[in-house]
Amino acid sequence: MNKRYHQPTVSRRYQCGAAAVELAIIIVVMMLIVAGVIGFGRFFWYADTLTKTTRDAARLMSESIVSDLSGNATAAKNMVVNAAAASNLPAVTTDNVIIECDNSSPSNPSYSFGNCINNTTPANVRVRITAYNVNIAEWFPFLDANGLMPVGTINWGNIVLAPQTTMRYMK
Repeated sequence: MNKRYHQPTVSRRYQCGAAAVELAIIIVVMMLIVAGVIGFGRFFWYADTLTKTTRDAARLMSESIVSDLSGNATAAKNMVVNAAAASNLPAVTTDNVIIECDNSSPSNPSYSFGNCINNTTPANVRVRITAYNVNIAEWFPFLDANGLMPVGTINWGNIVLAPQTTMRYMK
């Protein structure tokens, strides 16, 4: 059988460098995907850590002695701040941590929270973190601190975390 040599329709000279251009386009897309995975992974790590710190502080408050609820509220705030610092989270302060007690009757809780008062047995205790901002824009080149690409009213550059834990008072 006769073998014929077929001339390629596009010469090699025109294809030189096409793979490099394709690689450059794909690398940009892949780097954005990697930045998204890292940025949102860090966001979920912060949310999980803050939730765990509020749970530990609520557990401390739920087992506190009634005569020293306000003193243990300060200890619980410091516990949240120290646990967040130990996990390398940025700047959680005691101003971000709010300790509240449901001072209604334990047999009929009203879930209206206020300050913890010594010698008043609360039905529930709640620990929450307010005004804790996570900036995910530093991982995305197309977002700035104000959210260059806002969708509706969501600012994708700065997301507020507000974890809270409510527990029944045990003592």
